[in-house]
Amino acid sequence: DAVYPDKKLISTEPYERAKQQMLVDSFQRVVALLFKALKFKDPEAFNEICKILDHYEKVVSDSFFGGSNVGFTDLMIWPWFERFRSLKSLLNNELDKDRFPKLTAWIKNMTLLDCVKKTSVRQDHLIVFTKQSLTSPEPDYDIGL
Repeated sequence: DAVYPDKKLISTEPYERAKQQMLVDSFQRVVALLFKALKFKDPEAFNEICKILDHYEKVVSDSFFGGSNVGFTDLMIWPWFERFRSLKSLLNNELDKDRFPKLTAWIKNMTLLDCVKKTSVRQDHLIVFTKQSLTSPEPDYDIGL
């Protein structure tokens, strides 16, 4: 925000800023469980992810986590939601749209952003890379380039 002051990604209000940082920090639990679910094909890990996401379902507001504009939290956790797309083919599991209607809407809003469109990873590449990263010490980080 100091380098690009025109479009703030994180609130200058201390309480809101702390809330956003806590959402990002606590999302690391989801990341760890995602790897556990994928590496060990652990269905309980996926259930734990969903329990944590129940909180995110409650706090996402309007279109994005910070309100009507994309912000810090959205951009920091989005790449992990993008990886959730691989869950269907790798674990035969996916986020329940009925359980997570607000997160489902948030995902749709994120996919409409130019910055997401320009950096999105094709699903077939994501699946191949995920499989490689779980089984190989040297996955192909340039897949799809």
